Amino acid sequence: MVALTACLTALLLGACAQDRQQLKVPGENNVKLARSATKKQQWPEAAGRWNELFLDGGADSREACRETARALWKIGQPDDAKAMLDTGLERWPDDPELLALQGDLLADLGFRRAAEMAYARSLEIHSEQPDTWLALARVRLELGLEEGARSACRRRLELAGACRETYIVLAEASAASGDFTCAYESYAKAFSLAPGSVQELISAGSLYQDPNVRSKLAGAASSSRVWLLQATELDPQNTGAHYLLGVIAEDAGELDLAMRHYRRSAETDPAHLPSLLRLIELHGRRGELSEAETIAAAALKTFEKDSERRAAIKHTLERALAEAQPVPPPDSRSGDPNAGSDVR
Repeated sequence: MVALTACLTALLLGACAQDRQQLKVPGENNVKLARSATKKQQWPEAAGRWNELFLDGGADSREACRETARALWKIGQPDDAKAMLDTGLERWPDDPELLALQGDLLADLGFRRAAEMAYARSLEIHSEQPDTWLALARVRLELGLEEGARSACRRRLELAGACRETYIVLAEASAASGDFTCAYESYAKAFSLAPGSVQELISAGSLYQDPNVRSKLAGAASSSRVWLLQATELDPQNTGAHYLLGVIAEDAGELDLAMRHYRRSAETDPAHLPSLLRLIELHGRRGELSEAETIAAAALKTFEKDSERRAAIKHTLERALAEAQPVPPPDSRSGDPNAGSDVR
């Protein structure tokens, strides 16, 4: 047993020595060279230089501790990075930069509650850290703490002004908390700084469905339509974007255009029930009962084993048949069905 223990100890010591050797950088080393490696994101070199400076225990050892941990994290050694941060925080427990970096690492590892605590502690010590406020907002949003996330976003904006990423997080947190007007306005500010992604554009455009957005925000329909059209340019097959464009067109009384969007939405996803229901109802409203029945029959077949969706389809068809209007002559239809199309 003694021999086995000695063997294991030797192996562990050898492994540690090998790890340290891998971090060593040959030749001259100083803070300037270490900072240069970090700036250039040459992480293996940065890890070696900062680690050596930390072990030397000079005047820059606090910075060296932090930057060694950062570099170790970047080269895929999060456990070693965490150990370095723990060592640093034992020596400098009130260092806001070490705490903020600890929050970044913990958030990356999925320990969001611990990350939130590290960020909050860092900001208690030094509140004027815009990036840390944004990081705190993100992790609070992921934890479902929407109001805390919104508060952190607003503090970030107070400190450093307009920021696209902050507006996006504020929009997402506001939407999650039910403040759809704030969410809409935040998306608009974000898109004024840089274009949105497909998901961001659709999330923003979907806010048009909220009654307060439609009634209280001038230009909501036109802006939402622009955002959703941008989404279809980036992703022509996006079901949700076409459906929402149909909603906006229908609300504006542009029924031909609305139906084209609903059809396109159903083409991209034949099981998209909202589009199918709108097509059944609009065909019925126009007296096109055969078309309504055809769509309903296909939808019932699609949802053959889904009693709830089948009930919705049957109810919509029954209502469409009951409220059907006579088919108007072709000349009285509302405009050229092919004119002004924005369907992609």
